[in-house]
This record gives sequence, C-alpha cells and structure tokens, in this order.
Amino acid sequence: MICERTHKIDIRKHGALAKMLFETISTELQVTRTQARPFGGFRYWFLCPGCARCCAILYVMPLLRCRLCARGRYETELRTPKDRRLLAAIKLRQRLGQSQGGIVVPFPPKPKWMRWHTYHRIKAEALKNERRIWESSIIESGEDLQIDKTT
Repeated sequence: MICERTHKIDIRKHGALAKMLFETISTELQVTRTQARPFGGFRYWFLCPGCARCCAILYVMPLLRCRLCARGRYETELRTPKDRRLLAAIKLRQRLGQSQGGIVVPFPPKPKWMRWHTYHRIKAEALKNERRIWESSIIESGEDLQIDKTT
C-alpha cells in the first residue's frame, strides 16, 4: 500500500509546472497532453517511466512510478467484504446526522432538511447492510439462529 507519507507529484496541483515541463521536455520525466473536452484547452499528464501510461500522479518510491507500477492499493481494497459493508453502513448513518455509536445505537431521526423519501431510501440501504453484517457474524460464530427477514 502506498502510505500517506510517500512523496508524490500531482500534475493537477502543478498545472503551470506541467506546462513548463511539456515545453521543455525532460529526459527523466516525460509529460504529454491531451485535448480536454468539451471546453477545449489541454490536460497535461505524466508518462510513467515504468509502463509509459498516462497518469496524473507519480509516486516517489526509489524511482518515480504510477500507482500500478508501485503496486499501490486503495485502502478499501485491503478491507474484508464485512468491513466494507460496516464502513458503508456507518457512512450512511453519518449522512443522516449520526456522529458516533456505529451500528449498535438506534437509528437516527430524519434530519430537518432531508426529504422523507430520501431518508427512507438511505435507512433501508443502511439496514440492509447491517442485516448482512449481523448474518455474516452469526454464520462465522456457527450459531443456528433464525433472522427475521420481514423488516
């Protein structure tokens, strides 16, 4: 995993530098550009020295490489399916205004600014994720409990 402390060069944050690099092409670091659509102009890209792929970010490992060459992974790729479901359920609860307690506290009430249809949709999705989490926990523990699927 590429950690947050890894140095990286982001072409999106250094547009003027990218334009300068494109005009004075370096032998160490190649920059290319594509036509940006639909408003015209150009978008600048680094060419990865390892695979010659266009990329916006190069990571400084021992050498400059793109995320694929550096074998970088997103944080969610390292999580188990159960952990991803738990994170999704917590994020849905946070959208409804819950700040702590995870999935064991009662469901938060509808926020004042939210439409009822949206609240019910988010709540149903969160409850579906939570039900899957509890079911997988029961299966892992080996218990023979019946889960009421009427809700």
